Amino acid sequence: CWSPMQFSLSDGFSEFDQHSFAQVLEQSKGFLPLLKPIEVNTIPLNSEGSGLAEELTFAICLGHEIIVRGLELGHMIDDLSASINFKLGTSSNYLFDIARVRTFRQLWASVIKNYQPVHACSLNAFVTVETSTWNKPQKDSRSNLLRLTTEAMAAVIGGADELQINPYSLNAPDADRLSLNIHHLLRHEAGLARAKDPAAGSYYLENASEAIGNLVWKQFNKLEDLGGLSTQEARALLYNDLLLTREASIADAAAGKRSLIGFNTYLSPFEADKSTTSETGLASAAESRMKSEAQ
Repeated sequence: CWSPMQFSLSDGFSEFDQHSFAQVLEQSKGFLPLLKPIEVNTIPLNSEGSGLAEELTFAICLGHEIIVRGLELGHMIDDLSASINFKLGTSSNYLFDIARVRTFRQLWASVIKNYQPVHACSLNAFVTVETSTWNKPQKDSRSNLLRLTTEAMAAVIGGADELQINPYSLNAPDADRLSLNIHHLLRHEAGLARAKDPAAGSYYLENASEAIGNLVWKQFNKLEDLGGLSTQEARALLYNDLLLTREASIADAAAGKRSLIGFNTYLSPFEADKSTTSETGLASAAESRMKSEAQ
């Protein structure tokens, strides 16, 4: 995906090319109707320890900011909604990962509905899910295949349109091939591609989606009352929430109160210190990275 907008929580939109914005919309509509040229990417936030609510709030707010700017330039709501690809991350919580995509779809539909689109399909968000890297240790890296499989299953069951499964290891020569084969296993052997909505009717997932959705919607409206992500005040509020969640996650992991992947809970007796938590990327992540571009 390509976007004429560069965005960061610290600086907001550093670039907005109106001509390129209009051009890419026209090209995708006329020649590449299935292309989603504008990407709202939450992976950098997910990698640095943001919570589920903060990640979805950021995606909804940034997506809405793109819609507002597009409407101001005279574009149709249907064309704008159809041009956005939302890229979400995963976690170690299987059920919450299923609820992640389901909740986001409901929230985005509520946002678009206010603009009265002509086509009902404009209410449907296009969601790409990318498996996380922060919970994949390089020691005992083969176990990451299990983590990737459950994260991929959660994404598919939750209703993701596209799925990107990262390699299970940075060094293994078969890392790309084995991770790619997870796609084939889920599609051809598990048959998940044949089920329209496998999670429909689950009491826990329906209630979890509703609870998460209410929390995100409340925060979204709060940020919009401040002027949206184009204002420094709204960005500072969301950034502060991200930092608080991240710091709490690091503290709980270091104290063994939170099991990330087992490495921080069941320490190897051969380890000289309890530094394995740093392998997740949470403890060693630089605070400045949270301020990096999230386009």
